[in-house]
Amino acid sequence: MKNKILTYIASLYVIIAIVVLSLLSINQQTETLLLIGIWVFFLFSMAFLLLGLRLHKRYEKLTFERKTLSVLVNSMSDFIVFKDDEGRWLSVNDFGLKLYNLEPEAVIGKTDLELAKAYPQFEKYFRYCYETDELTWSRHKPTRVEETLIVKDEERLFDVLKVPLDHEDGSRKGLFAIGRDITELRQAEESLIKNEKLSVVGQLAAGIAHEIRNPLTSLKGFVDLCRKEDGDIDNYLSIMHTELERINKIVDELLLIAKPTKIPFQQHYLHEIVDSVIELMEPEAKEAGITIVLKYDETTPAVRCEECQIKQVLINIIKNAIEASEEKTTITVTIKTKDNTVLLAIKDEGCGIPKQRLDKLGEPFFTMKEKGTGLGMTVTFKIIEAHNGTIDIDSEVNIGTTVNVRLPLIQHDNEKKLVHT
Repeated sequence: MKNKILTYIASLYVIIAIVVLSLLSINQQTETLLLIGIWVFFLFSMAFLLLGLRLHKRYEKLTFERKTLSVLVNSMSDFIVFKDDEGRWLSVNDFGLKLYNLEPEAVIGKTDLELAKAYPQFEKYFRYCYETDELTWSRHKPTRVEETLIVKDEERLFDVLKVPLDHEDGSRKGLFAIGRDITELRQAEESLIKNEKLSVVGQLAAGIAHEIRNPLTSLKGFVDLCRKEDGDIDNYLSIMHTELERINKIVDELLLIAKPTKIPFQQHYLHEIVDSVIELMEPEAKEAGITIVLKYDETTPAVRCEECQIKQVLINIIKNAIEASEEKTTITVTIKTKDNTVLLAIKDEGCGIPKQRLDKLGEPFFTMKEKGTGLGMTVTFKIIEAHNGTIDIDSEVNIGTTVNVRLPLIQHDNEKKLVHT
C-alpha cells in the first residue's frame, strides 16, 4: 500500500512539473531548452523514485528481520544483555527482565555499580557482574563465568558467556552477555557425585570386610584350639600375632588414605631420596638375586616435596618390582627433566601386567599378589596426586613394567598446604 502511494505521489509530481515548465515556454527559442530541462528533470525524478522504492523495500526487509530476531531472542529461556562501553544496560530480552524482579526503566541506562547502590539487597550480585565484566574487557576475548542471579526471589546459578566488543584501536565498544540457568544441572551433578561416592564407599566397605574376615577366621580357629589346649600353643600365638599385625597394617593404610594430612613441602633432590631407598631395599633385592641401578642427570633441579612420603612411594614401587622380577634381572631407576617436570622412571624385567588389569591399579584391594591388599598402590597414587604429580604405568607380559612418576619443577607457596582427601 505504501509503495503504491509513493508511486502516485511521484507520478503526480512529475506531471505537475511538466505542466508548469510547459506554461513557462515564452518563445520558440526557449522551448527546446525547456524541453531538454523537462526531460532531464523527469529522468532525475524517475531515478529518485526508483531509489526511494529500493530503499523502502530494504527498510521493510530490515524491519521484518529485526522483528523476527526480536521474537527469537525474547522467546529464549536464556537471558541476553547488551551493554555500552561504560557497562550501562542498553537492551535486555524478556527473560532478562525477570532478573531481580525489576522494571525495564529501573535497569536500562544504568551500570551494575549504580544498580548495586540503588538496590542494596542485590548489591553482591551486581558487584560480581561488574567484576566479571571488567575481567572480560581486560582479556579482550570471550570469558565464561558462573554467576548467581535472582529470579522470582530465588537464587539461581547461571553459566554466563561474556563477549567484549572493541573498536579497531582496542578501546571498549560494548559487551554482550548470554546466560543459561544451570541450577538443576548442577544439582543433578552433585547428586551423581554423591551417589558415586556412596558406591565407592560400598565397594571399599566390601573390600575391607573381605580382607579382614580372613585373618579373623584364622584367629577364631586358633583361639578355639588354645581353649582346648591342643597342639603347639606358642606356635598358635605366633600365627595369631601375625594375623593381628596384618589387620593392623590394613587399618593403618586405610587411615593414611582417608585422614587429611598436612604436607610440609621442602626442596629435595630426587636422586638423594632414591639413593637412600635403594640402600634400604638392596638387601632384599640381593637376596632375590636382583640388581638395582640408578641413572640420573646431575643438572636435574630439585623439587618441592615431602621426603618421607616420596620414600614411601619409592619403597612401594621398588618392592613391587622386586616381587615381580626373576633372579639375575635388573631394576633401573632413571631421573631426568622432561616437559617442566622431573621424570622418575622405575623399570623392571619382571612378569608384567596384563593390559586389562592396568586400569585397575590404584583401586583399593585390587592386587595381583597372593597375600597383598592393594592398598600400597592406592596410597602411592594419593601421595603423588597430593604433590600435583602424575603416575602412568607401561607394561608388557613377560617383558617388564615401567612406572613413570612425574613431579612439577615449580610449585607455588599455597601448594604447601595441600592435603590428602
